[in-house]
Amino acid sequence: MNNKNKRKNGNGALLFVLLAGMFVNLLNVSIINVMLPKIMDQYQVSAAVAQWLSTGFMLSTGIVVMLVPFLSKKLQYKTLFNAAMAFLVAGSLVCFAAPTFPVLLAGRLIQSVGYGLLLPLAMIIVLATAPPEKRGASTGVMGIGMLFAPAVGPTLAGIAINYLSWKYLYLIMAGSGAVVIAVSLMTFHYHSEKQEARPDAIGIILSAAGLSSLLHGISSAGGNGWNNASTIVFAAVGAALLAAFAIVELKTKNPLLDLRVFKDYNFTSNVMVTMVLTMAFYGGLILMPLYFENVMGYSGLKTGLMLLPGSLLIGIMGLLSGKVYDKIGIKPLAITGTLVMAAAACFLARLAPDTPYMQSVLSYTVFALGVSIVTTPITTAAFSKVPKERNSDAATLQNALRQVAGAVGTAIIVTAMSNSAKGYHGIQAAFVLTVILCLLAAAMSLFLVPNRKPHALLPQASQRGRCPRTACVHSE
Repeated sequence: MNNKNKRKNGNGALLFVLLAGMFVNLLNVSIINVMLPKIMDQYQVSAAVAQWLSTGFMLSTGIVVMLVPFLSKKLQYKTLFNAAMAFLVAGSLVCFAAPTFPVLLAGRLIQSVGYGLLLPLAMIIVLATAPPEKRGASTGVMGIGMLFAPAVGPTLAGIAINYLSWKYLYLIMAGSGAVVIAVSLMTFHYHSEKQEARPDAIGIILSAAGLSSLLHGISSAGGNGWNNASTIVFAAVGAALLAAFAIVELKTKNPLLDLRVFKDYNFTSNVMVTMVLTMAFYGGLILMPLYFENVMGYSGLKTGLMLLPGSLLIGIMGLLSGKVYDKIGIKPLAITGTLVMAAAACFLARLAPDTPYMQSVLSYTVFALGVSIVTTPITTAAFSKVPKERNSDAATLQNALRQVAGAVGTAIIVTAMSNSAKGYHGIQAAFVLTVILCLLAAAMSLFLVPNRKPHALLPQASQRGRCPRTACVHSE
């Protein structure tokens, strides 16, 4: 059997393994906020101390993410994937057995290594293994983990905590991660080609320190305010270090990240829309639980169940939208999805204590529908014209910028709530901001490259007679 057929026959199993790995890792991220009250009570720590379970995790992830381009060129994808899952398993076992808060924090930091490796690696593997004409469908499978896990995580955590100790969630994740590793060892047969790469010590230091500092500064703005000295210092230092990183990388012969990928208008424009969408999506993800629990007084379990229809829709429609993208391209999906999000957010901005609960659930479900229409396609479209040798750089940059956008969106939404009247008025004001973000994304989508046939990457190459189209499909 030739390599092409091997890739075709094994792609389904590989996608399943990637989906399972992404789901478990993202589930680990999304459940922590639900567990914080229980953790604070058990270890007798303040909210500021407990928050380091999220902050420390995020900072460590920012450091690891930047190493993926170098590691993916030197090591087999299978090795990196299983290493990522092994860190998740080890960290989860530490968290389950943690007798003190510092040990629990150490377990979270170990988990973050796996998360940081897997975030860009999953997209790199999809780009390497999926035929270009089916990238949308393959990314749609990944989208189930990327969107469904964060959306359904609080629901599952609420149910588990209601019947079990929060620690058993980590035991469940450790077991799930071990199963993923076992399946991977049997089904992950793709052999990646090693590329020339040298460790860029200066680039690693500048990028890791810069991204971590920027994320910490932005994240703290939600609680401390944008004019807080710590917020300003960390954000400014992070921005300065990343600017220095960009200057160094553009001049060095062996850069950690090839920033020339931003010269590709298609990549840059899609990533910019993705960042705005991420800010809007995180807004809805944060605001609805707050509304149901703080305004309506529902329990965490009931809140999770009320958000479940939207969460399920995100997983199902994310897969379908990827297949539709393969047929019609990005532009109509991006415009439609962002406008659906904006329309739903308009209704969500009018939420009040007397709003019928079914209206609230339906409005959020429609918002989730808009998210599912656009997120998977726009993630895929960004790579439609990126040369194969730059896939790892592009995937890392896209994920790093998505993290920054998520932190910015969360901080802005929380600030909008804090600066408004207490109760549901603050949530209304924050949803008005979500509407603005959705409309901004819709306007930006008008300037995206249509890509009606996203798999036809290189008609120029075949026309020049350099090689058959099937042989040139991955390079420009």
